[in-house]
Order: sequence, then structure tokens, then C-alpha cells
Amino acid sequence: MEEPFVLVAIGIAVITMFGLIYQSRLQSKQLKQTENNQYDDTLRKLMNDLYEVYRFDIEVKTKDECELFATRLLDILAVVTHLYKKRKISSDKEEQNEMLDFVYFDLRIGKGVMEWFHEKKLFKQYNVKSAAEIWTNLDDYFKKNEIKKCAKAALPHCIKKYDWFPSMLFVYGTLITDETRKDVLGRDVPGVPATLDGYDGSKTVTIEKESYPAAEKKKKYSIQGLLIEVTPEELKKLDVWETDAYRRKEVELTNGIKAWIYLNKNSN
Repeated sequence: MEEPFVLVAIGIAVITMFGLIYQSRLQSKQLKQTENNQYDDTLRKLMNDLYEVYRFDIEVKTKDECELFATRLLDILAVVTHLYKKRKISSDKEEQNEMLDFVYFDLRIGKGVMEWFHEKKLFKQYNVKSAAEIWTNLDDYFKKNEIKKCAKAALPHCIKKYDWFPSMLFVYGTLITDETRKDVLGRDVPGVPATLDGYDGSKTVTIEKESYPAAEKKKKYSIQGLLIEVTPEELKKLDVWETDAYRRKEVELTNGIKAWIYLNKNSN
């Protein structure tokens, strides 16, 4: 009497086993499909992000915008290499490598941009010692995969033009007057009111028996002045006009804008 029950039990166990195998395969297939969808979405978003950054390249008109462009490009590539390292793009190694193949030349451009970022010492604003410290995953990928930087001609347009973009200059002394700026630079140079904290503008230097304002770094002090835009050639002209009693330094104004300023040569 027990034999039919045993056969039934075995039959149920076999059916259950096949059901579990089928369910496992179905779940595996669904997981793979989910990964494929995620892979497609990641690739599509990546290519769109890169497209938007490169499109911004032709719109860049200032050094600040150029630095923003470089930062955005390197951020995107750093995220990609991070996902690659953590195998978050896909569990399939071949698919991961395929993803990186899509952006191989972008990675070469990225290495060139990172080296440029370092050469211009733009990393200092992040309180680190190199550009590689900002984008560590990206730098590791470059080294491990022996990625070579692109040729200079292949660098983004704004990177190649960086030194020719107009610079912002904070003026507070003689150059505060419209007439002086026009006499020195040979054109009308409009200015926008601006403030620099942490500097004392009441200090002076003597040039040919005349006293001129020469700011020095000093806590709890601030200088009211003007922010003007000048070309690289005009900056060179101003370097000569200001004489060796001054030195030019880049500072950050109260409103967050970076600008050059002429300080007492002995100031920090």
C-alpha cells in the first residue's frame, strides 16, 4: 500500500526539482536581460554626456568655462573607469571591455586633458598635490592599461586656446579710474564693482618719489575695487606698467570669481 505513495512522493520531488531548475534558469535569463538593459542605458547615457561636454567645447569663451569643461570631461571618464573597476557596467568581462572600446579615444583625450590640468596647476584649488589625486580611478586606469595621451592637435578646442582667453583682473588703485585704464590699455575698459577679502589696500609703495597703493595680504581686511576683463597681451603690458614693485597673483574674490591682482612684491 505504501508503494504508490512513495512513487507519488518521488514524482512530486522530481517535478519540484525541474520546476526549481526552470525557475533558476528563468531568473538567470531575467537577470541577464536586466544587465543588458542596464548596459545599454549606461552606454547611451555615457555617449550622451560626452556629446554634451564636447558640444560645450565650442561655446567656451573664458578660462573659468574652459576649466569647467575639463573637469566635466574628466569626471565622466572617472565614473566610467570606476564602474569598470567595480564591475558595475556588466558582469560580462567582454561587455565591459567593449564599453571601454567605445570611449578609447576619449580616454586618450582625457589623459591629455589631465596632464594639461596638472601643468596649469589648476589642481591647487582642490588642496591636492596633483591632478591625479582628484581623479585617482582614472589615473589608475591610464597606468594599468598604458593609455597614451592624444596628440596636441586632438585636444579639445578650448584647451588649445586656454592661454588666449581673456583674464579677469581686480583693480583697486590707480587703475580704478576709467581714464587711467584707457591711457594704459588704449581702449575703454568697463569695470564691475567687486570685493577682495583678506587683503589690505591701504599699504603703499614709492616709485620715483610718488606713493601708490600696493595691497598686502592681511586677515580681517578687505578691498573694494573693480573687476575688469583683459587679454593676454594687455596683461603683459600691465606687468611692465606696474613695474617690479608689484607682483601679479591669482586670488578668489568674495563672489567666488578668480582674478589676477597686483600686490606689493613682498606680500604673500
